[in-house]
Amino acid sequence: MDNSYPFLRFHTGARSFLARSKQHIEAFETTEALEHIFYAALELRFGIEARLNEYLGPALKSIGKDKKDISDYVATKLLKRLLAIDPDAGRASTVRLTNEQRGRATVLQFTPVSGRLAAIHGQLGELLHFKFFTNNEHWMMRKPLGGKPHRSVADYLPLIKEGINELEHATSGSLLSSPKFTRLVEEVIEESTGEPPADGEA
Repeated sequence: MDNSYPFLRFHTGARSFLARSKQHIEAFETTEALEHIFYAALELRFGIEARLNEYLGPALKSIGKDKKDISDYVATKLLKRLLAIDPDAGRASTVRLTNEQRGRATVLQFTPVSGRLAAIHGQLGELLHFKFFTNNEHWMMRKPLGGKPHRSVADYLPLIKEGINELEHATSGSLLSSPKFTRLVEEVIEESTGEPPADGEA
């Protein structure tokens, strides 16, 4: 281990949190070590917040504000704020960029954070507080208990997997905002090719 480097390494992008959540689920299904369920839920919650912050950054910039203005961490509230700034952020968008001279096309997508994914963020919170253990006497049961009135960790496994699938979709696009303006398209072209777009390319 090189201790001369002053910083520790930890990737905080939504895709990194997603990858670690998936790894913990795989580890649980292999070993049945229960800590992996809690770690998977935590990484997933971080990932949902991260993706919303990744979308809110450009949205806030478009109205002259900084991402430091983001003070909330509740996903439903973050999503509500994003949609208030950019109503188009609630639906998927696709841009096809064609270079007529080179005969090449690039397809870029914006994939939104769904309302369901934001809701899952809140539901996972029930698993990540100590009250989960005191409220659910048989929390360590292998089978789901259904929440009437108690739950086990097994009740949350389908929810975590659903959240992983939802976050995979939300992170599958390459755009961080919906492609509404010509200038945005031009900036995307410049970032992806290092060259300004040719006339009529967008």
